Amino acid sequence: MTTDTLQDYEALIESGFSEGQARAMVRVFASPPADPEVLHRLDQIDNQFSRMDNQFSKINDTLALILERLDRVEERLDKLEEDNRKIREDLTNLGARVQILEDRLRTENRVTRMINATLIALGALAASLAAILTR
Repeated sequence: MTTDTLQDYEALIESGFSEGQARAMVRVFASPPADPEVLHRLDQIDNQFSRMDNQFSKINDTLALILERLDRVEERLDKLEEDNRKIREDLTNLGARVQILEDRLRTENRVTRMINATLIALGALAASLAAILTR
């Protein structure tokens, strides 16, 4: 092992790796792959990572658009909720006004019945007076 490799090995041992793990790590990272098949396979892996990176980039762009649209939808929903709240307030006020009108109508109907009863009673009194006067 070269001095750098030996130092890397010792550093790995000190950090908690076993001797076998440290040797394997030093072998993998210390010796550059010279085998053309290994280099070809590494290129393939690099190409796959590049394709995956492009796909993830496209996915991120798509997600950004979706999030932007969701923000707009959320704004619209907030506006609809505000409109809905105002409509409920208006309906509550309208219901209260209808209740007042119904109460007034009931009162007016009672007054009308009382006036009619009074007129009937006055008519009966007038008829009685007329009968008495005609005698």
